[in-house]
Amino acid sequence: MKKLMIVLALSAIIVTGTVFAGDQDGFGIGVIWDSGGGWGSSGTVGHNGALSLHLPNLPVYWGISFGGFGPFGDIVWLGVSGDFLPLVNNQPLVRNIGLSWFIRLGLYGKVWLGDIAGFDVGARVPIGLSWQPIKVFELFLDVAPSIGVYILNGFGLGGGWDGELGIRLWF
Repeated sequence: MKKLMIVLALSAIIVTGTVFAGDQDGFGIGVIWDSGGGWGSSGTVGHNGALSLHLPNLPVYWGISFGGFGPFGDIVWLGVSGDFLPLVNNQPLVRNIGLSWFIRLGLYGKVWLGDIAGFDVGARVPIGLSWQPIKVFELFLDVAPSIGVYILNGFGLGGGWDGELGIRLWF
């Protein structure tokens, strides 16, 4: 099970893109707390933690999450989001304190394994704020509406929103 999850995570990293802010070319790592709701496969509100990752010279901000829950039985899941196309790229709101805003276009995917198995994939549009008071520290907040397709107890269209709050350190 661990090997499968590692392979899925690495595969997702190769084909997708993290969440949020900071136009940095370096290595960035942080944590995200998110809460959201939706319809279809995302029909219940959830609260999750995630890893935020940016690799040097790769214009993709990754969000990688892992968890488990029991509405359908015992299930574990792995989720990956990648925000890579800046529609509005960190436009300053208050330049002298490092506050900016952004709109990005990205992709997401999630795999469920356990009593039932399935996946969903789709597009997301994070809209948010980034505060970077010093070069090595970033605090970000966004709302990311999404829409996609899923196979989990059937096939369908799903979507919703995530509200995300995180910190990231830049090296």
